[in-house]
Amino acid sequence: MSEKLDFEVTQSREIAGRWCRRGETVRLTRRAAKYYLAPYGSGLVLPSRRKPKVVAAAATGVEEAGS
Repeated sequence: MSEKLDFEVTQSREIAGRWCRRGETVRLTRRAAKYYLAPYGSGLVLPSRRKPKVVAAAATGVEEAGS
């Protein structure tokens, strides 16, 4: 039996027969998720492969006013 993995929804859409909002986590096998993952499609990503968000001020070294 295939192992189920947690995937993060990157765009609101129907996935596996139910409506999923962006940011939700869904549990699917790799085979079930295949056409929602690159290069075949879009809408899901493995959380470990998601690029970390960097705050612009922290990345540039500029402090916010009033700090």
